[in-house]
Amino acid sequence: MMGRGLLIGCATASILVVPGAGAAQEARPPPRTQQRERQPTDSLRQDSIPVPIDTAEARALGLPAQPSRSFPTADSIITALLELEDYGATRYAADSLTLFAETSEIRLTGSSLVEREGSILEADSVTFQQDDCLLVASGKPALFDRETVLVGGGMRYDTCERTGIVAEALTKFEQQGIDWYLTGELAVDSGSTRIYGSGTDVTTCQLATPHYHFHASNVKWVSDNVLVARPAVLYVKDVPVLWLPFIWQDMRQGRRSGLLVPRFGFNDLVRPNTGYRRHVSNIGYYFAISDYLDFQASLDWFSGNYVALNGQMKYRWLNRFLAGSIGLSRIFEEGAEGQPGSKSLRLQWMHQQSFNQRTRLTANVDYATSTRVIEQNSVDPLVQTATLGSRVNFSKQMDWGTLTIGASRSQDLANGTITQSLPDISLSPAPVNFGEAVTWSPSFSFSNNQRLNQFPGVVIETSTIAGITADTLFPDDRTTGFRLATPIRVGRWNWRNDFSVTDFVTNRPSQPVTIVDPVDSSTSTVYYGEDFSTGVDWNTGINLPSLFPSTWKLQPSVGVQNTTSGPFMIRNRQTGGAFVSQGKRLSFSASLSPTVFGFFPGVGPISRIRHSFSPMFSWNLAPAADVPEAYARAVSRPGTTPQLRSPTAHSISLGLSQTFEGKLRAAADDTTSDPRDAPKVKLLSIQTSAITYDFQQAKEPGRSGWTTGSIQNTFTSDLLRGFTLSLSHELWDGPIGYDSTRFDLFLRSVSARFTLTGATFANIFSLFTGGEVTAEQEDQAADPQDRLQPLGGAMSAPRSLDPAIDQLTARPTAGGGFRTSVTYDEQRTRTRIVDGEAIETPSLRNLGLQIGFSLTPGWSVSWNTNYNITQKEFGQHLLRLDRTMHRWRATFSFVKAPNGNFAFNFFISLQDQPEMKFQYDQRTVRGR
Repeated sequence: MMGRGLLIGCATASILVVPGAGAAQEARPPPRTQQRERQPTDSLRQDSIPVPIDTAEARALGLPAQPSRSFPTADSIITALLELEDYGATRYAADSLTLFAETSEIRLTGSSLVEREGSILEADSVTFQQDDCLLVASGKPALFDRETVLVGGGMRYDTCERTGIVAEALTKFEQQGIDWYLTGELAVDSGSTRIYGSGTDVTTCQLATPHYHFHASNVKWVSDNVLVARPAVLYVKDVPVLWLPFIWQDMRQGRRSGLLVPRFGFNDLVRPNTGYRRHVSNIGYYFAISDYLDFQASLDWFSGNYVALNGQMKYRWLNRFLAGSIGLSRIFEEGAEGQPGSKSLRLQWMHQQSFNQRTRLTANVDYATSTRVIEQNSVDPLVQTATLGSRVNFSKQMDWGTLTIGASRSQDLANGTITQSLPDISLSPAPVNFGEAVTWSPSFSFSNNQRLNQFPGVVIETSTIAGITADTLFPDDRTTGFRLATPIRVGRWNWRNDFSVTDFVTNRPSQPVTIVDPVDSSTSTVYYGEDFSTGVDWNTGINLPSLFPSTWKLQPSVGVQNTTSGPFMIRNRQTGGAFVSQGKRLSFSASLSPTVFGFFPGVGPISRIRHSFSPMFSWNLAPAADVPEAYARAVSRPGTTPQLRSPTAHSISLGLSQTFEGKLRAAADDTTSDPRDAPKVKLLSIQTSAITYDFQQAKEPGRSGWTTGSIQNTFTSDLLRGFTLSLSHELWDGPIGYDSTRFDLFLRSVSARFTLTGATFANIFSLFTGGEVTAEQEDQAADPQDRLQPLGGAMSAPRSLDPAIDQLTARPTAGGGFRTSVTYDEQRTRTRIVDGEAIETPSLRNLGLQIGFSLTPGWSVSWNTNYNITQKEFGQHLLRLDRTMHRWRATFSFVKAPNGNFAFNFFISLQDQPEMKFQYDQRTVRGR
């Protein structure tokens, strides 16, 4: 680029001199060296005014935005010369011009300006010697070539060999959106593509006295390709802090195959103590296979713990609406005490594809052969406390309905239990209208759920036979379900129809069954190694038209329900595999949910408060009915008496919903807004769960009608972001529904969630001072279409075993605002009286905190912790301190996982080149 700009000194065949300005037309003779082919003129570009690239920082460094002067307006003769074809034009202007015909020398003196092929050279004086092919510019020369500016103390250029030297040069180049500044003695080769430097400084700091720079004895810059400097010394201000044998920077745009940047700390090279275990990650190579596909292979090594081989392939084909990634990781644990280490293979696949506007496939698969290896060797709390979840979903929307086919699988890292659903099918045809009054809305669903490798169940608890001990196994179970719904609407009447089949099989050992021989009354204990059950059910009912919809909201309903609990037809071990059925009985129900409003005077910025009071009544009645003996024995537990009569069901329940809403006052100077449209704020909402009273149960001797054992109240408010308070109380001290049971309100659980920000305190202050009150909004969720990330991203948060420490801790909110999220959970148990002695169970209390704030504009802090108040110990810590400097960032991170693993990291990195950092990284894995 520089060489092309310096070609302005080529010899001319004829010269036309105009006072104060000049132009030359040059018929191209056969060149002595290979000449650069002239590029077509850009009709949109001004001939002599380059694109301004200056900034305040660039001016401070001495890089001008554009030439300090411009060419005079061309007259008709110069314009005609410039328009001649097959000529290369050179324009120049100066205070004076001297032509030495005998020596073929042109000398421009005083405010010299030369332009050729869009490149402009400005200097105090410019001399061109045609015979020697030499161009010399002195007096603060500055070269403007499109978007590049180069200044220096002096320039010498050989126009025949196309080589040049710039003394005391200063220029800049862009790499990945970052401006790099280069100063020193520069030389350009004959191809105008290579620049060599001596005693060169490189920095991204735009200040006149940079905060940092790299000083290199030798620099080679291949234009738009690569920059190499050696040896290099890093200076902070004028203090040398780091020596590097070389610096290599790829200048090419786009993806390129090459080595990955390894992650390791200084202490991994110089071990601080004999107990420290080195670890290096991301050692590998990246392959840019095509525009749609790439692949990388890497190795992670943790001394004394494990070696992991990783492979990842990403693909993205926009025209096919196809994107995703596949990752494979093989972990080899090191053995201990002469025993071989464990192995684990982990597969992660994320895929998104749209076949057309109505057909879509998504997949998010995370599978591992050994969850224990992942849980034990990770320092990431989100990995240790989570499950490996997989989900594949295919959906197709047709003119007559929507079909969805999916599958899911999850592996619990704590105990290895696997829960999966394969397949999961749903079909929702479009409603079928028979005229305006009748609508049929069928739907179909099928699911096959399994739970594998569950917590061990005991096959034989004790044995009287010598030599036989208790046996255990990891049981599995399967539940397959089918459901067909065919509701029909006739005018304002709705007829419900549901058919369902559920099949259950398990090999979990059941409780032993004692069998009495009717002949000699002898007993024997039988252990069943498996169990099964199949249920077929049908439910129907009619929702009558709603009455008083604007006031009382009365909704009656008539249904047909089973005689007793359980499916209509069932087969299990008690029936010998044969189906038995029960009867049906009518049921009647009604619900009532009116809303009553009350108004109160406002306070401060609130003009008025509205209280909405919404009780919710429901009534249910089902007459008594007989239960077939075969069915009663099928559903009764072994050793219990079958219930041959289903009593009358007659109950009523009551729930409550309350909301206090405030209308904000309009501004004093606002005379255009309608007061009825003033914004509203939910001050407090209270949701109270329903309590139920059974009239039929109350008629039984020694019984009461109460059937609800606990009541829950939930409080929310818009004044406090994310505020939720849930209180659960036990109502009775003893068995529910007996006259001897005493009513005793006992707080069983407390759950609270809220977030404090600067706006929170401002709202509270405004309530007392009359300022503006605003509802705090939750953070906007990310666009689901923008969630496709490489492994370790956010699509379903699959995370690698050894991520960078700075990826584990959340940073403070943008802008450095204060933010604290608090969670509190408490579980309590009543004091029990056993043999006259009070037995108390300690309550379980847990406190979670997430804090982020800025100490100063350059300092920020984030802390995420979980504290077990009962055991008085912390479960996890994620602490991070960030210090942002002009072009640097210093970070301190500490992570302690729930399993005891912890990591400590401190590093200073260059913001414009994060791989340039000094790092201390130490990790400890439990039990190793």
